Amino acid sequence: MLKKIPLLLFCLPFLLPADTPAKYQRKYPRTMIFSRGQYHYNPVLNYGGRWADRPLLVDPELNDPHPSGTTSIKALQAMGRNTAMYGLDGLASLYGKGTPALIRQLEKAQIPSFTLLPEIYATGTGIYDSPESLATMRKFTDAVFLSAAKSRITLKYKGKTVISSYNADDRPPEFWKALLDDYRRTEGDVFVFLPLLERPCGRAWYRWRDEYEAKNGNVTEEWTEKLKEHFRSYARVAGGLYLACAPVRSNADRHTDIAFFKYMIRIASEVMCEPEFKDKLFAIAARIGHENASRVGYIRGSYGTWCYRETMNAALAVNPDIIVIPEWDEQNENTSLRPTVYNMSSFMRLTRVFRGLSPELPHDDKTVPNLIISTRKVVVPGEKPEFELVSLPDPAGTVQVRFLLKAPDGRILHQSAPVTFSGKKMEDYRFALPTESWAGLTFVRPELEVTRNGRKTVYRDGLQYIKIEPVSNSDYQFVKQPLRDLINAPEVKFTVDAGNRFRVSFDAKEPIAYAELLDDNMPVYAATRDGKPYWKESADRKVFCIHLQNIGRFSHVLDGSFTVTGSDDVLWMEDTTFTWPSVMGKELRKNSLKFRKVQKLEANRFFFSIPAADAENAVLQIRVPGFFHQDLPLAQVLSVGVFGVPGKSIPVMSVSRQDFQTLQPVKLKCNSTAFATELTPQSRNSVIHLQVLTESGKFWRSAPVAMAKNGKKTGRIKVYSETTGQPAVLKMPETMIPVFDYRFDSSAGTALRAEAGRRYWGMAGGYAAQTSGRFGARRDSTVFITMSDFPKNAETASVDLKDGAWNLTRIGQHLALPVGVISRRTAFTVSIELMQTDSKGVQTILDNCASSPGLLKVWAENGRIATEITTDTLRTYRHQTGLQLPAGEWCTLKLYYGLDHLTLELNGKTFSAKCGCPGLYDTVTAVGGGKKGWFHGKIRRVTVDYREK
Repeated sequence: MLKKIPLLLFCLPFLLPADTPAKYQRKYPRTMIFSRGQYHYNPVLNYGGRWADRPLLVDPELNDPHPSGTTSIKALQAMGRNTAMYGLDGLASLYGKGTPALIRQLEKAQIPSFTLLPEIYATGTGIYDSPESLATMRKFTDAVFLSAAKSRITLKYKGKTVISSYNADDRPPEFWKALLDDYRRTEGDVFVFLPLLERPCGRAWYRWRDEYEAKNGNVTEEWTEKLKEHFRSYARVAGGLYLACAPVRSNADRHTDIAFFKYMIRIASEVMCEPEFKDKLFAIAARIGHENASRVGYIRGSYGTWCYRETMNAALAVNPDIIVIPEWDEQNENTSLRPTVYNMSSFMRLTRVFRGLSPELPHDDKTVPNLIISTRKVVVPGEKPEFELVSLPDPAGTVQVRFLLKAPDGRILHQSAPVTFSGKKMEDYRFALPTESWAGLTFVRPELEVTRNGRKTVYRDGLQYIKIEPVSNSDYQFVKQPLRDLINAPEVKFTVDAGNRFRVSFDAKEPIAYAELLDDNMPVYAATRDGKPYWKESADRKVFCIHLQNIGRFSHVLDGSFTVTGSDDVLWMEDTTFTWPSVMGKELRKNSLKFRKVQKLEANRFFFSIPAADAENAVLQIRVPGFFHQDLPLAQVLSVGVFGVPGKSIPVMSVSRQDFQTLQPVKLKCNSTAFATELTPQSRNSVIHLQVLTESGKFWRSAPVAMAKNGKKTGRIKVYSETTGQPAVLKMPETMIPVFDYRFDSSAGTALRAEAGRRYWGMAGGYAAQTSGRFGARRDSTVFITMSDFPKNAETASVDLKDGAWNLTRIGQHLALPVGVISRRTAFTVSIELMQTDSKGVQTILDNCASSPGLLKVWAENGRIATEITTDTLRTYRHQTGLQLPAGEWCTLKLYYGLDHLTLELNGKTFSAKCGCPGLYDTVTAVGGGKKGWFHGKIRRVTVDYREK
């Protein structure tokens, strides 16, 4: 009988039921897991005021004396140590022509057990099969293929070099066959190419998902076979398949559709199990989310760690050869797998569990339960945010947890029933809450009551609070906080007096990296080794920042000088941490600074400081021939906060008072720190808190301090309720309800100020971040995020300041308002005082649309007003109002967006119509210019009022 067992095993596959799916046979000993790296978001780069998050282990001193490329060897070595801690096999790389240099740097770094998975993106469409066209394409692809083939650190399979890709089915299979055949001709059969499939049969995955959902998953065999044949067509010409992650359920529900993802994986794995493809590789992409406050709000919600856990579980279930996680270090998209200030070690611990490793880390206190609490960073009343607790394997065993949320006065807003975790496996507890009752609160604090072996421990101090914004939010990031990442029992003193002077004393009992004060989650002060503020205003010195930037695809050579008169003690520093290569800036003591810059999209910033005693009489002389000419009293800058320097061409310039932190100092590297500083609140509803980060990656966050002193008088707002799907009117202190009122003020130049606070300031041509100091990553604070949207024939960006108004008569002139001024989920009235001097054509009045639609567009067609509302279901409401702007006369255009209807008033006439809510994305706003054309005339006031009558 024993001798017959091998025969039975051989026959077993043929004895299985016909509908039993074949199981994919992995080719590597284990699934190889990579995360795609960007590599240029290095530890030296300045992250202040630019993104919604920043790397946890940032270190400005971790650079080479003469760096080549965007990331130093020391930084790559640190990156490699981190990936090893995750249990990753290495990183993928979509680095294009920079791949050879990156490989050389990585080889010099000598990172143990590190493997690179190179990727390519062949832009365009069609088939390049002629010798000439292939030669042209290889000018782009050779940098990846040839350097990867020669390197010992790149991924291999049976001696061949594995090359991955990005959006490979933008090109037909015939294109890849021709290209790969050409490489076999010149290099031999030495490559395994994996095409990433994003658009089956020319349709994006979300189109397939919508149809799949409409049929409740009951798709026909013909429908499924169409997908399979698409997979086969690429697998035949390549070395296997690389399956993209599933799309979200909808724009209104931004959970990744896991059921559809499992369907995608099943269909692809069935293809890869076919005999024709038995020797080919199968790769799958997993995701962590896509939450980007500065660009378009959010596209794919992380929902704590849910998205990552669910997509990884689905991918690992079919035993693929490779999993790629976008991305390791992508700041723009806010999709970083690496440790960040708001993710901490969460993804490291989870990845280790997926890898079969212990989630315990070297600095863990094992008496603390291995729990991760995830909450939203910011919430607006009417939303229904999710909350998450994840328990990781813990040898200490069972733990019971109660989740509480408390108001500033300690009142309990929510208290869960006790939840028991076994400690034997990864487990979670999730819930969502309506927030209409939170209107009027400035923040909410999470709290955990944890009971183990009869002993109760309360975790509250040290955890991140939840900011309650009254009407608008663009920051949908979840703060993921492992309890074991909390600094254990620090000695803390944190106070504030009536003059907004904060005093801090903190002993972490381990080396501190940063101790910071944050205003609405943006660092505004950082402690330093010598106790002196790092390029932030102090009692002794006034600090200023000159910000230069271009718009769209324009490039200009700026050759000029900055000279300070009225002071013999001027200290300068060019910000060389804002771009690449990133190095700490050098301080120069001189009155005049000459410069020559090729000004493109990336900002150039120059900081200078003078003694406070000299500020009254000091003058900044700006001389950039052909572009800027200004004699600017620095006392004027101190008075207004920011001065926008009127420009003669496309480049834009601002000079700002640096009474808040924007440059990252070097690490403290000491166990304790103490400091005192005065802060100017960045908004009327500012909330300040202390944040301490250690060298080992631990954190502690203080109880928040609400700066507003709200009266008893109440007002009303109307919000979209995610719970009911209908508008809801809520009450809150009237002083909390924003009124963004921008009035012409020549003393501020082209800067647009509002009493609502500096975080809501804008620019009359340029980038809102120049004045607000927030979300200033490249082009994110302008509606012209897509560079081609700013026209090639633009004459200037800055408006003309004359006749008590902003004059807009030339292509390119506009007003830039920051994200948060136009809310997609709260009713408001926008009023614009304007005079149209030439009514011909289509002219933008208001454009709340960046690279993707926000909520509202208003324009004039030959003087007649038209509007467009876009909702998160992609329904568009367009209206020709019939209202006519009077030529050459001042008038006030009022538009009330009431969520389910809108009303316009102009010269005693009204127009009303139905519309929908909420809007699609939270984004920046342009007034007087945009993608529909350029306003011809004058504007002297723009007001956005959220008070509901």
